[in-house]
Amino acid sequence: MPMTGVQLEEARRWIGDIPDDGTLSDSFDRLGSVYQVVLELIMQRRADLINSPAQFTVEGEYRQNTSKNIDATTALLYELYGVGPEGVDSAGTGSGIQDPSIKRLVRDWDPWAGR
Repeated sequence: MPMTGVQLEEARRWIGDIPDDGTLSDSFDRLGSVYQVVLELIMQRRADLINSPAQFTVEGEYRQNTSKNIDATTALLYELYGVGPEGVDSAGTGSGIQDPSIKRLVRDWDPWAGR
């Protein structure tokens, strides 16, 4: 079943214009909620950023640094979960925040760890 207009608007607030509505609806059919669709897409984007070189330079020609994109995507995950850098227990209202696997996930990708 395709996502409704309201569901698409909710997802777009988190993920922007990409991917297209059909792809989002396919994910919604498979996952069952807007929250899960958004979570999966943000996690995929973050994984793609991490698995690519964070920065590179072609001397005198081009320079690229995606480390701020990684931090921004991680911050989106914190916001989606309703947590902050202080930890899960300082949480707001993220869906599923009581799930112990989410607490483990947040610990595993905490960008503030060791800073």
